[in-house]
Amino acid sequence: MAGGKRAAGSRGSTPTPPLHPDAIKVHGIKPADLKVAPRFPEVADALLAFLGEDLLVAHAYENEMDFLNYEFARCGRAAWSADTFSADRFICTKEMSHAVFPGASGSLDALCDRLWLDRSDRFAHHGALLDADLTADAFVKMALGDTGPRDAVYE
Repeated sequence: MAGGKRAAGSRGSTPTPPLHPDAIKVHGIKPADLKVAPRFPEVADALLAFLGEDLLVAHAYENEMDFLNYEFARCGRAAWSADTFSADRFICTKEMSHAVFPGASGSLDALCDRLWLDRSDRFAHHGALLDADLTADAFVKMALGDTGPRDAVYE
């Protein structure tokens, strides 16, 4: 989620090295699924335009920051030593969760369970767009203080 914006559609890019078998198992993406997907350099400018200068919400932001910095350096849009995306550009829901739920697990699954967010789609696959949606929902709930248990109402 960038500046309150969510991507209207999911657009993947084809990784340069072949997909690792573990990645296929975790994400459910097969090489054939990416056959027509563009390479990262082809979507880099559109991604930068979409993100603008907005803050980025991510769970365990270091992974996202490192990935973005690596990909922009690899495609020649930034120097290898440059931080195209720095830590101050991110709001990290994992860090937020440690402040809201001290001592609790920082995993996205555990956070969703604590916030009563339906993560059942993750049982079938682990995808970036699904994780982004869950992360955005978790951010909104924690930012608004909606972190308490639910009162069941039976009629």
